[in-house]
Amino acid sequence: MVREDVLEEILRRITDIPEEIEIEDSMAPGKTEGWDSLSNMELISEIENRFHIEFEFDELMQIDNWGDMKRIVINKTRLSE
Repeated sequence: MVREDVLEEILRRITDIPEEIEIEDSMAPGKTEGWDSLSNMELISEIENRFHIEFEFDELMQIDNWGDMKRIVINKTRLSE
């Protein structure tokens, strides 16, 4: 599975976003149904565990939406390859 596919699967599972809804980079916690601050923390934890990465505080502060999250995860996983 490609990183973005895995990330999308994690997002859908944690937030209960149905398959018929397209995941868009502009989606964000508090602005997307099912994605609140608690599920955001679960999402971050699940991504860290799944990809064996750890977000730095400043990286977390840069995440305003799904596109930001994907960009940081992809960059971090590229560095560990």
